[in-house]
Amino acid sequence: MYFDVISIGGPILVVILVIAGIGLFFFVERFIVLAAIKSAIRKGDDEQTFLVKVDRRLSAQKGARADEIHEIISLMVERLTRNFRFISTAATVAPLLGLLGTVTGMVKIFNSLDKTENLKYAGQLAMGIGEALYTTIAGLIVAITLTVLLNIIKEMITSIENELTDIYLKAPVTKGLL
Repeated sequence: MYFDVISIGGPILVVILVIAGIGLFFFVERFIVLAAIKSAIRKGDDEQTFLVKVDRRLSAQKGARADEIHEIISLMVERLTRNFRFISTAATVAPLLGLLGTVTGMVKIFNSLDKTENLKYAGQLAMGIGEALYTTIAGLIVAITLTVLLNIIKEMITSIENELTDIYLKAPVTKGLL
């Protein structure tokens, strides 16, 4: 069943599926990292987070101000957004590839239309329609899914940033934070 769909969808469907796999891989990687950081923050286990790095930078500066704390946290959070471009690009490219599959499927349909007076070419017509539909569906499913997953990761990062800011703004700043 699945191989039939892939064979009807053609090479463009295969590319869409590969892009989906890459996007999902990077989502899982970021999700695992962010979940571990959130867990460590909640447990107060600073050795397991990058909080120690922030503390070391701020400990070197006596009397660090809130804006400096925020700047350092922002730089750390920026690191957490790595691999976003892969997920975002996959979500953007997938529907475009689906559209490309639709166009190539339609070309096959139009190439078969002049031969449809003979019913033996009806299969070619059906293959073109199938390619058009399967690639469009796959492209949209991948784009929608990866967009939702990317937003989940963004929310996790925002939550981490807020928690770090709260922790450091409440901490004594003159001797280092931890």
